[in-house]
Amino acid sequence: MRATMQKRALLLVFSLAALVDLAGCEPCEYVCGAEADAYALCLGEWGMTWSDVGPAGTEFYEEDCKDTAKLERTRRTDEEKLDANQVCTERTRMLNSTTDCDELYDLLEDYDPTEE
Repeated sequence: MRATMQKRALLLVFSLAALVDLAGCEPCEYVCGAEADAYALCLGEWGMTWSDVGPAGTEFYEEDCKDTAKLERTRRTDEEKLDANQVCTERTRMLNSTTDCDELYDLLEDYDPTEE
């Protein structure tokens, strides 16, 4: 039952991110929610806590991530923003497409938001 609830929660996050993206909002801010959800789902399995990741808790992580995304956006040209939006949209899709913690770990560890 827990796995089903987790899958439903991830599906809901992905659906909301997709709807907001269609409304013209910033995809690199929405990837933050997908990352926070992945950490919340898997930290225990990885033998970690929020203090190992940074900000304490899902909401704090997501807000810190969004602040970083906003700052990075101000440093980009319009063309770089479009490229970053594509990367972020794909990253959100990838994070929301699995609940396998090994896959999520690989996705989270191989990512540098300044290289979008």
